[in-house]
Amino acid sequence: MSSDEQLEKFTTIAQIGNGSFGKCFLCERCSDGEQVVLKKIMLNEDAKFEAFLISQINHENVVKTFESYVSHRSVYIVMEYMSGGTLHELIKQPGKPLEDRIVLNYTSQIASALRYIHQEHRIIHRDVKPSNVLLTDHKHLDHKTLKLCDFGIASKLESGQRLKGKIGAPGTLNYLAPEILGGKL
Repeated sequence: MSSDEQLEKFTTIAQIGNGSFGKCFLCERCSDGEQVVLKKIMLNEDAKFEAFLISQINHENVVKTFESYVSHRSVYIVMEYMSGGTLHELIKQPGKPLEDRIVLNYTSQIASALRYIHQEHRIIHRDVKPSNVLLTDHKHLDHKTLKLCDFGIASKLESGQRLKGKIGAPGTLNYLAPEILGGKL
């Protein structure tokens, strides 16, 4: 089946994201009506690498990838839809700050995702920040599940090797790890 035929399996509802390398669309899967996100990225080696990396990951705190397709111009990645917005949006809401127990719960969830991708797959995300953490749409803050997303600049460490990947684009400056700033990775 061609990538164009694969894309016919989805009905676009709305564009929900736009970045320098691609766009994200909220879609409905025609076979079962489930809402999914279709990420369309300009075709290059980095986009193919992202699709390859995230296809390996299966963890409750990482956005699930269902499938991916490569066309002559783009890479398409079909992922689960997280309707609760981003952690950045939650943090910026006016009102009282999040309670310590909720912050601890959220931190634990993200740490679990990072531990898994590091230990099981030797993947370094390289752009962990509140806008790359998605939430389930649950009324109660302490029942939300957080999921790490956007592996666009992630790197994979081979056994015995130092960081290998997009050295020139290490992430968002305000959120860089001290190891990257110090040149240790």
